[in-house]
Amino acid sequence: MPKSKTYENKDCELSIIIAAYNVEAYIGDCLESLLPIMAEGKAVETIVVNDGSTDATRKKIEGFIAAHPEGITLVSQDNQGPGAARNAGIRASRGRYVCFVDGDDQLLPDARMPWEYMTEDAANDIVGIEIMQRDLRHHHGSSQNMRPYRRYVTPAGVRHAPARQFLSGRNVMPTAVTYIVRRQFLIDSGIMFREGIYHEDEDFTLRLFLSAGSFTASGHNIYLYNLRPESITTTTDRSKQEKKLRDLILIIRQSLNLPNIEYARYKLHYLAVDILRLLIRQQHTRAFQQEIITALRSLGLFPLPWHWETKYILFSLLTQLRFFFVR
Repeated sequence: MPKSKTYENKDCELSIIIAAYNVEAYIGDCLESLLPIMAEGKAVETIVVNDGSTDATRKKIEGFIAAHPEGITLVSQDNQGPGAARNAGIRASRGRYVCFVDGDDQLLPDARMPWEYMTEDAANDIVGIEIMQRDLRHHHGSSQNMRPYRRYVTPAGVRHAPARQFLSGRNVMPTAVTYIVRRQFLIDSGIMFREGIYHEDEDFTLRLFLSAGSFTASGHNIYLYNLRPESITTTTDRSKQEKKLRDLILIIRQSLNLPNIEYARYKLHYLAVDILRLLIRQQHTRAFQQEIITALRSLGLFPLPWHWETKYILFSLLTQLRFFFVR
């Protein structure tokens, strides 16, 4: 595998920001997958933020940097969560654009960055990419286990200016790794990840699209998302499940005061769908169910607002019956 190239006498075109916490089994593959991108001849830097790992994550990062010292920077901090780790990476970055990679994920072997959408002339604040998902919970991570991770349709090459025009339907992927973002836009708008909450990606991407001047989906298939058994997205810890639901309520409540929020009504309605789905699936106590349903009522999201979609209507009726006695 070729070593990364330097970018002397050139402006940095892309900063790849990796948030890493206790991912010793994955971080080596993650970093290795970046080398082809860093060897393309473009000015690329990688910033790895070790978020207070207690396993061998930092040691493995340092070993990798010793073997590939060009263009890779390690930032270490006490454990503060993925939002704070990404913010530290943004502050340390100097690329025209930034993108995010989780330390337990990686780029696809044939990944090609959408450089054509990342030029100064293209003037895109946000560039979308496509991702694949691999389930490691019950399999061994073979390539046959990969499938497209497409919750929403993003028409490649179509420019939305302002970006909020893309919010009219159920379009926006809620994962920050799906987007490459112009760094100066983040600095000028002051948009950073909210720290100390779960679902920080939902909050970040919503504010991103409400504020950005332009968005283009590249259609480039770049990212491999690993769904692993110890991931927070698959947690069975009851206290964490409850905090995740409370944090979603918090995100909705605070989003209502954002400029241009009328463009995101559909998005907020489907966040309420996600909350109700989790509330049913996780089988919480009656008292906690009452807390969440009361909060959704206060936000005008229970019963669910009307939409002419069969599955949505059926789910709305189901939840009204399911939580009829929760007052």
